[in-house]
Amino acid sequence: MNTQIRLFNLNIVGSIVSGDYKRFIFVCVASVSGLLLLLTMGCGNDAQAEMALIQLFDEEKELLCDLKAMKQDITAKWDKVNMVLEENLPESMPAAEKANMLKVRNASLIRMFESFEEVSSGIKQLLDETEAYDDEMASKVVTMKKEKQRIEDEKMALFDEIKRTKGKEVYHELQANYLKVIDADCK
Repeated sequence: MNTQIRLFNLNIVGSIVSGDYKRFIFVCVASVSGLLLLLTMGCGNDAQAEMALIQLFDEEKELLCDLKAMKQDITAKWDKVNMVLEENLPESMPAAEKANMLKVRNASLIRMFESFEEVSSGIKQLLDETEAYDDEMASKVVTMKKEKQRIEDEKMALFDEIKRTKGKEVYHELQANYLKVIDADCK
């Protein structure tokens, strides 16, 4: 219950910071804990580290969900390429060569198979499009992993600050909340 009140109060403070004043006024008037928070917190920095940390939890979760969605998307595209290849490879193609080609998820390697020359231009175009999409996703993943590292660095610094200034109890509550956020299903 204490954690729920703390998170509720942090949502109120977040409303102040984000400029959502109508929501802030409604919640403060409707909530005794909101009024108490306003009176006890004033304009101090006491809850800023916790608010920043909770914001980082959400950013990290969103990033992880985006990475998961991208992985699923590119996997689906390669599955489609493999399905189309399997349906259209020449009957004369040796079974071992066919099996090896269908295991590969790399356009350059697929093009190296002699039998690939025999597939239609539509399949070759599908492979080219999938390769371009895969390259684009790989570039995005690099950028997203850098962002994840930035979030991780900031998160660890804030955890350290909170542990030092607010104690282990608050630190452990926030760690538990972090795990709940990260373990939640993607939306």
